[in-house]
Amino acid sequence: MNSVVPRSARLPSLLTVLAVVVGVLLGTSTAAQAHTALASTNPAEGSTLTGPLPAVELTFTGQVLLREVTVTGPAGASAAAGAATASGAVVRQPVTLDAAGTYTVGYAVTSSDGHTLEGSLTFGYAPPAPPTTAPPTTAPPASSTSAAPAPVTPAVDGPSEASAESPAPASDGVPVWLIALVALLVVAAAVLAARRLRSRR
Repeated sequence: MNSVVPRSARLPSLLTVLAVVVGVLLGTSTAAQAHTALASTNPAEGSTLTGPLPAVELTFTGQVLLREVTVTGPAGASAAAGAATASGAVVRQPVTLDAAGTYTVGYAVTSSDGHTLEGSLTFGYAPPAPPTTAPPTTAPPASSTSAAPAPVTPAVDGPSEASAESPAPASDGVPVWLIALVALLVVAAAVLAARRLRSRR
């Protein structure tokens, strides 16, 4: 006698099989859609740098092949300082940041499964202002002419030649020789007067 399984007993088994099939399908779909993507950047999107930056680095979720990387400065000129390189999942582009402002990085790579990935990011550069220094103070040039030394008068022992040759004037301004002559005349007159007195006697 054949036993018949009621439908209510077969329902849990069908639900289990259906859940397994849906899980497999979802896993396959997710794996198929998991393409390589950009994981991180240095500098970060929208950040502002205040110091030097040797290179822009792009890190992806898987290995990539480099196609092109561009770095454009605020004035539209290229800020690249050499060729870009790709090593595994990291792309590196050397740069030179001169002017302050916004820089734009554009990239194009190919993932290991052949998928092409393109995008861009921006960052700012605001270097510190250079310190202001006061102009050096220059000392006035020294005068080329120096004061002439004062003449040295040699010391003379005793009276000078002029004082030795010419008699010194009297205190009242009369020359000494005139005083001596007057005295001589007075003495001569006195002698003559004395002789006359003697002759009369």
